[in-house]
Amino acid sequence: QTNRPGFACRQENIHEITPFYENTVLQNPDSDTGYANLGYALLITGDVIKAKNAFLESLRINPENTTAQNGLIYLERLMAGQ
Repeated sequence: QTNRPGFACRQENIHEITPFYENTVLQNPDSDTGYANLGYALLITGDVIKAKNAFLESLRINPENTTAQNGLIYLERLMAGQ
């Protein structure tokens, strides 16, 4: 099982989560929660640039989204090597 703050999935499902959340935001482009979840899915698959963009889009829609805020904090720490 792969764990990130507030997000978990089974190792065998890793490559299924990103398309799932990409589809979610395509169907609901104003979903700050969808973008925050997409950000974590992208982190799990190692795409940190797209993850950051998803978190930022979530916060553009809803600046109070704590999931996206925490995702950016986690990402900044990850990039800093902490």
